Amino acid sequence: MLLDSSPIMHGSQPKHAPVTAVSALSPLPDWAWLLVLSVLSATGLLLVSVAYHASRAGADGVSITFWAGLLLFLVPSLGRLSMDRGSRTEQLGILLLLGFSFYALKVLYSPAVFTWGDELQHWRTTNDLLTSGRLFTPNPILPVSPFYPGLELITAALVSVGGLSIFQAGLLVIGVARVVLIIALYLFVEQMSGSRRVAALGVLIYMANAHFAFFDAQFGYESLALAFAAFALCIIANRQSAVDHTRALTVVAVLSLAAVSVTHHVTSFALVLFLLIWSGMTLLKKYRRPEQPNLAPVALLALGGSLAWLLFVATPAISYLASPVRDGMQ
Repeated sequence: MLLDSSPIMHGSQPKHAPVTAVSALSPLPDWAWLLVLSVLSATGLLLVSVAYHASRAGADGVSITFWAGLLLFLVPSLGRLSMDRGSRTEQLGILLLLGFSFYALKVLYSPAVFTWGDELQHWRTTNDLLTSGRLFTPNPILPVSPFYPGLELITAALVSVGGLSIFQAGLLVIGVARVVLIIALYLFVEQMSGSRRVAALGVLIYMANAHFAFFDAQFGYESLALAFAAFALCIIANRQSAVDHTRALTVVAVLSLAAVSVTHHVTSFALVLFLLIWSGMTLLKKYRRPEQPNLAPVALLALGGSLAWLLFVATPAISYLASPVRDGMQ
């Protein structure tokens, strides 16, 4: 009976079309794309390392090797993201791979110690915190640094608990901050636009800013504050669209805003300005969605927190921030 029921014995066509060489070629799964892009990124970073080493040795023409390595991890990832065929998880994976590749550009430049001026300034504040056990110890190199100690507090905690050096703990803190920044920014743009393709494009546009590869990858308070700010925006965006748990989201948002306020001055006020503009737009549209939570109290709370910290704790930052503004106007 088994033989009688076979379509071959009766000469009839099978229910499923025969497998051809073309139909057997299915698209690569998400993990395979990430694997291929990871190999390309590793190869590109190897070329970057060769360029750094050759440059220190005084070789000529090393910029070609550097740019070849950079393009090797950048172009394939951009190409895959532009296809809009991958899943949400794959998009986030590629963006994180890109973010870490850019971070590696800075780390490979100086893989053993901090060498940039800003990093040495924050190393000094962190070391003072560890040796004295007190906040706000004067730092003659960067006097404003001790009054925005968010970066140094987290780094010092890792040094004390994990037995790491300040350099090792600093690399870890900024690396984790970069992960938080990319994921939070992606989720924020996705929440606001309703499109994961727009979210991926938004993160890519952000990565194109001139500070992303080096300045905001260094051991500096802005590098950490940007991650806190992006996380706060992500939580606030979810709060605006949530139908329940808004109180818990509000608490998390307030804590995130407070973390920005005690970590970096410019980032905190830029975030406040963004929230004020956003709350104004929300009020204009509130007649369409009267049930939407009011954003103005959150924006005003962020403004009050940043001003209170500046006026009552970080008063040296007033002259520090006023000087370049005055010089620029002159």
